[in-house]
Amino acid sequence: MNTIPVKIHNKGTNKRLPPGNISLVLKWTFKKIYENFLICVILNLVWFFGSFTLILIPPLTFSLIGCCLLLAKHKEPDRHIFIELLKKYFLKSYKVFLFIIGSVFILSINIFFYIKIIPNHLKIIGVPLAIICLWALVYILFIHLYIIPFMIYQEIELKKAIKRASILALARPLYTFIILLMEVTVSILSLRFIPIMPLFGGVFIGLLISIAVLHSLEEFDTCEPIKD
Repeated sequence: MNTIPVKIHNKGTNKRLPPGNISLVLKWTFKKIYENFLICVILNLVWFFGSFTLILIPPLTFSLIGCCLLLAKHKEPDRHIFIELLKKYFLKSYKVFLFIIGSVFILSINIFFYIKIIPNHLKIIGVPLAIICLWALVYILFIHLYIIPFMIYQEIELKKAIKRASILALARPLYTFIILLMEVTVSILSLRFIPIMPLFGGVFIGLLISIAVLHSLEEFDTCEPIKD
């Protein structure tokens, strides 16, 4: 049975991580969907209709991204791997989603409070605090793209995944912003053109972030390694 590779090899030079090649990542994403069209559609349909239960969204998303990592590594996932990932990350997935959704919710409430509710004579304090919270919100939106691929591919816990996702996002802010923009665009288009999300939406986003992480890890072979 296919397994997800979990090790990377780093040469450990002092070179900086080069800017990401987003066009190459997009090219590989579309190529993988084209080469594995039927598998991608089936994966997406299972994820999409399973998500109607709401409670299963976190573990199904982990399974989907795990299968996307396999596709990105030229391996075909099967139902056994999908179910294995579902079981393995069932509880961990809720922890990750709670962290992401909770952080976004709390920071959004703080921004609203500091801008709209705080008294005018305290605006001099409120505005800088709102800016800090806004920066933190953008940071969370950036690193949420990479947390799940790191956890699955390198078999690490949430804390380490957050650290490595942070390093990647801060090293490549424009690269990460474009990937985030693509994720938002696909989600919006799915509301306008209904067939996109059940057929391709989830697997496209899963492949995009999986390939982005794998592409970056390959480049770490000639860059300073990520340390725990």
